[in-house]
Amino acid sequence: MTTCLSALNADILDLLCDAVRTTGLEALKALSVTNRQLRAAALSRVFSAVRVEGTMRECTEVMREILRVKGLVGYIRKFTLKLDVTEDVIEDVNIHKDPANSAARLAVSPAAVAFSAALIELLSHLVRLQSLNIGDPEPAIASSESILNYSLKSATGALRLDSVVELSTLSGCTALSAICPSVTRLSLIDRPSSEQAEMWGTLTRVECLTVKGIRDLESIQAMTRSMKHLTELTIKDGMDIRTELPRLSHLQSLRVLTLGYLFQLELGYHPPQCGFGWGQLRRDPTRMENLRAQRGRALNEAKRLARSVFPGLEKLHIDGATFDFSWLKTGDFDELDALEADSEQTA
Repeated sequence: MTTCLSALNADILDLLCDAVRTTGLEALKALSVTNRQLRAAALSRVFSAVRVEGTMRECTEVMREILRVKGLVGYIRKFTLKLDVTEDVIEDVNIHKDPANSAARLAVSPAAVAFSAALIELLSHLVRLQSLNIGDPEPAIASSESILNYSLKSATGALRLDSVVELSTLSGCTALSAICPSVTRLSLIDRPSSEQAEMWGTLTRVECLTVKGIRDLESIQAMTRSMKHLTELTIKDGMDIRTELPRLSHLQSLRVLTLGYLFQLELGYHPPQCGFGWGQLRRDPTRMENLRAQRGRALNEAKRLARSVFPGLEKLHIDGATFDFSWLKTGDFDELDALEADSEQTA
C-alpha cells in the first residue's frame, strides 16, 4: 500500500486536488506546498482563473509579473481584466481643462502605451485561454472603453485567440470581435452603435448572448441577424417588452430566454420599491391581493409575448421565476396562462 503522497500517480493527485478545491482555494494553496508532485497538480487549479484589477499602472505591473513567473501563463484558462481609469481621468481633466478629449489623450499617454504593450504580450502567451473578461469596474466609463479598444486594436491581425469561447466585454471593445473569432458565449455591456453592432455580428458562432445596459433592442436586432446558432438570450435591463421583443423575431432557433425584473418591462406591474412600501402593503390585504393579480396578468402577458415571438422557446426565466414551455401540449394561450413557474409535471 502506498503511504507517501509523492508515490501516487498523476490521476490520483488530480482527483485529490479536485476534492480539496471544493473546500476553497486557500486549502488548495496549502496542499500545493506539500511536495513537488502535488504542487504541479495544484497549480493548474490555483491559477486556472486570474483576475487583474486596478489603474493602468497597477494592471501593467501585475501583468508583467505574471509574465515573469515561469510557467504561470500555461495554467490560465480564464482571464479577467478590470481597468479603472477614474484617477487618470480626474488628473487629466485638472491639467487640461478639456474633459471632452480626455479619453483620446489618455489612450496615447505613456501609461496607456505601457499598459497596451503588457496586455498584448500577456494575451499572446495565454495559449490555453478559454474565457476572457475585459472591461472596467461598474459603472463603466467611456475613457476606459476607449483605452481598452485602442490597446486591442493595435494588435488586430497579429493577435488571434482561437481557443477563447467565452467573452465578456464592453460593447465598444470591438477589436475583440476579430481577436476572438471562435466565441460561442458572448456578453456585452452598454448599447453598441450601428457600426459596433455590425462588427459584433461577425461572431457567427455565438450560441449564448447576454446584453446589459440596453433598453431598446434595435442594435441587438442588427447584430444578431447573422447569429444563426443563437439558442440562449439574456436581457438584463428593463424595456418596453411589447415594442422591443418583436424586434428579435428572426431568432427562430432561440430556446432559452432570460429577462430581468417584471416591473421593468412596462406591463402594468408596479410593486413597492422599498421595504417601507412592502410593510404598508402587507397590512392591507386588499391592496396585496390586487398586486398579486397585477403580477399574474403581467406574467401571463410576458409569457404570451415570448411564446408568440419565439415559437420554439423551451424556457423563460423572468423575475426569478422559470417557466418550462416544453410541458405545453398545444399553442393555446389558456394552457400557457395556467403554466406555473418551476412546475414539476408528469407526462
